[in-house]
Amino acid sequence: MWFVMESGLTVKKKTNYKANLMNMLKKVVFTILSLFLVLACQDEKTLEKVEKTTLSPVSKTYREYDSIPLNHVSGLYMDDKSVFVSDHTGKRVLELDRSLNLVEVLATPGKGPCEVLTPARLIKKGESLFVFGNANKRFLEIDFKHDTCTTHTFNGRLTTSYDFLGEQIVLSSYTDENSLAFFDVKTGVKTSFGLTSDPPIRSKKNIYNYRHVAVNSSHKVFALPEGIPMIEVYAENGSLLGEHDLSSIPPIHSRLEFAQLKASSPDHNENTVYVLYDVVQKQKDKLYLLATDHFGEHESQLKTNTILVFDIQGDTPIWEGWYELDSKSPDGNHWYIAFDVYDEDLLAYDALQGELHYFSLE
Repeated sequence: MWFVMESGLTVKKKTNYKANLMNMLKKVVFTILSLFLVLACQDEKTLEKVEKTTLSPVSKTYREYDSIPLNHVSGLYMDDKSVFVSDHTGKRVLELDRSLNLVEVLATPGKGPCEVLTPARLIKKGESLFVFGNANKRFLEIDFKHDTCTTHTFNGRLTTSYDFLGEQIVLSSYTDENSLAFFDVKTGVKTSFGLTSDPPIRSKKNIYNYRHVAVNSSHKVFALPEGIPMIEVYAENGSLLGEHDLSSIPPIHSRLEFAQLKASSPDHNENTVYVLYDVVQKQKDKLYLLATDHFGEHESQLKTNTILVFDIQGDTPIWEGWYELDSKSPDGNHWYIAFDVYDEDLLAYDALQGELHYFSLE
């Protein structure tokens, strides 16, 4: 009798143990699901908190510099005293003062010393200004301290985007095998890294999937593939640290929806996919992306030019700002394709109007 009772007690203890274990597992699962829901809600709230700010230009400038108007600006670079302009169509590099008056023509058209053909964006390292000439496939280094021009030949294809990582230039290599490369200016050695990916929506022409690049203060490389709403983060040795999807951010999401809608249109082109026109990385590890939000009813009716601001101090980009640039043009159309930021000043080039516009971020 004692044995049976003892056995019954034993069975009861085992049953209670299993029940308690199941309850504990349920609580753990519920806690994990709740945590995911909380994080998801936090993400949604974070996106909702990033409100759009519409900026109107505080000044506009349309001038003929050295008797030549600015037809297509591929790069702007500002510091406390000067504005440097890469004039893609005019095949020259200009130095302006901060009031946008011409100071000097730094590079003229040609293949000789201190000459460029179809110059790309501008970057500065120390006292030297660097610009890539697409047609003559070389970096031009304009050294203000020593008043010299040096050319660095680059044997390969690349886009207009690059930045410095230490003594090397990180650039979009524009090849089928790798999307990025390190280029040692002194030795001329190129080392490829990164992979290519298929864009979610293809245009009628080939998307080469090149990258816009920026380097933060911790030597992390942030790469933004053309046609894909994503930021890739690489270590300074070229290894991939992470891929961060941007498709849920409202202005990018609306752009993708519009692109999907227009994908079957007979007149659609590269501008109907997610396109970045310029990327700027400035002090305090802030990454600025310039993209068109939507075109309106017709592709020629450019309505919104959006600048998104990300904090890239760490390995994960955090969206924290959203600006709309409004040129106040009479016809409402404007198309900003190059810009730069210095302190609280934003300078952008409107390709439709051929104007340089200052905006205040204060």
